[in-house]
Amino acid sequence: MIKKKILFITGAGSSFDFGFPTGQSLITKIMNENWNRFGDNKLGLEISEGDFRSFRDKLKFSNTPSIDIFIANNPDYVDLSKSLIAKIIGEHESKAITKLFESSWLKYIWNKMIEGCVNIDDFFDGTNAKFLTFNYDRTLELFFILSIANFFNIKMDSQQYQIILEKIPIVHVFGKVGNLPWEDGNKTRPFENNTPGAYLTWRKVGQELKTIYETKESEKHSEIIEMINDSDEVYFLGFGYNTFNLELLDIKNWSESKYISGSRYGMSDSEIKDVNYLNNNKFNDLSRLSTFDSYDFLKNEVQFFSKDRKSVV
Repeated sequence: MIKKKILFITGAGSSFDFGFPTGQSLITKIMNENWNRFGDNKLGLEISEGDFRSFRDKLKFSNTPSIDIFIANNPDYVDLSKSLIAKIIGEHESKAITKLFESSWLKYIWNKMIEGCVNIDDFFDGTNAKFLTFNYDRTLELFFILSIANFFNIKMDSQQYQIILEKIPIVHVFGKVGNLPWEDGNKTRPFENNTPGAYLTWRKVGQELKTIYETKESEKHSEIIEMINDSDEVYFLGFGYNTFNLELLDIKNWSESKYISGSRYGMSDSEIKDVNYLNNNKFNDLSRLSTFDSYDFLKNEVQFFSKDRKSVV
């Protein structure tokens, strides 16, 4: 069980392990969408071929580092962008379920969470892990619901679901692609279903997603800051350390006593130095190796139980 107050902040790289597109590949998939199939694919949005071509060119030539930033700066394309994001991520969920329970960084955290737990009461009493995700998919929710239900032999219902989410808080910074069947609400989308479900159209699903500015101006932003403030250790997984996202987290004002680390897969030492400089030297303790993905980072550099963070190698 993880008794330390640990917050995991996940980016697109963490969902890549389960088959979801990363930031740039998501943009490519959006640009490659077939306008002729919008009606068949239940997009739920009336748009001419010319207008879609204009949108696609605008997105392409913006050279944006992420679709979230593009949406925030191009309000005329918010509805279309959100609809297409919902469609692409929603369709990938049905494929991700086959990879969800293979060896992964998430399964590694789960094994640490159940360490020493004889029953569900031990688990709930000893679990302090929280998750803040910049991803739209509902991988975290499904994984923990199914893992807890089957490991502890619990019959799952909406009440049990709420209890689990209270014990393992999961907050989506930019929203998620619909409610799961266990959640309260008039509309739901099964994880393994590559359709909009009870939302009927992907546009309706997309309305659950939020831009950077929408999140910052909502009550959710206060919830995000409270979650951060209540943690002693923060670990970034599959995160790109984008300035816009870090500003949303108000990282420059984080307590000096808070331990911050994370994976840095594919990022050079120079890039990390720049990230550190731009964020008041908050990232002095990122992963030693740029070849470590989220799983390697957790396995080699995170002490889930010990308070001594000194390297053993």
